[in-house]
Amino acid sequence: MIGTVWLVARARSSVRAGALAIGVTSVYLWSLLSMLATLAKTTLLSFRLVPTLTVLLAAAGVFAFLEITAAAAKRTKHATLVATAIGLAGALAFSQDIPDVLRSDIVIAYADTDGTGQRADRRPPGPESHYIAIDKAITEITGKPRDETVVLTADYSFLAFYPYYGFQGLTPHYANPLAQFDKRAAAIKSWEDLHTADEMVRALDALPWRAPTVLLMRQSGDNYSLRLAKDVYPNQPNVKRYTVTLNKQLFADPGSPSAPSVRSCSWCGCRRTLSARRARGSLRAN
Repeated sequence: MIGTVWLVARARSSVRAGALAIGVTSVYLWSLLSMLATLAKTTLLSFRLVPTLTVLLAAAGVFAFLEITAAAAKRTKHATLVATAIGLAGALAFSQDIPDVLRSDIVIAYADTDGTGQRADRRPPGPESHYIAIDKAITEITGKPRDETVVLTADYSFLAFYPYYGFQGLTPHYANPLAQFDKRAAAIKSWEDLHTADEMVRALDALPWRAPTVLLMRQSGDNYSLRLAKDVYPNQPNVKRYTVTLNKQLFADPGSPSAPSVRSCSWCGCRRTLSARRARGSLRAN
């Protein structure tokens, strides 16, 4: 608040205040433009400028405090001591507030893993602890190197540790604009209506993109599921999660539809299923 008042009062007479005022005004104008861009169903990501705005106003507050202290020191000799005490108290309060401001980031840092499931907080490992076994199973089943394998999965951190090609992005906002995220999502969703392995093969062959070699999914009852996302901007949150459930018969051996060729692994309560079958010369692994 002090910084804002100082900017308004000193913008014309102080170079520092003028420069900071221009920066603050620019941030607010960009935010207004971002609001207008919502009408076109897009955004200018004005929220990314919040840290910049915070720094600008904090700097203005510091300059305002120094100027007030200098003016008060001319009137009373105790002003400097009082200002020093207030400054130290403010700095201490600021430093003590850092853990609260960064709480969510700190939680992520302690809960995140290095791909083997080991957490910094020493709690039981998560699904990441199985990534090594999953990677080994995929390479054994496909017999191909990672850079020749396309993986469809909702466990995107797996792709962060093992450089397979991903068939679908995490969210539309971070997907390659040329990857046709919405069309890929619609194709995946349409597989819910399929009932046989032959239908699945035809659906994969009909894709206008390189079909996934591997489908890495979670087991949902007797079927398999993927947790995907779609854009619902300007709602907040702007991404909606939904589940696509595929019939296990889609991965049955064409020669024996009632007996899926499944490689199922149960690890510490986290169940992954890898189903492999040969169809039209290609190998589909789930």
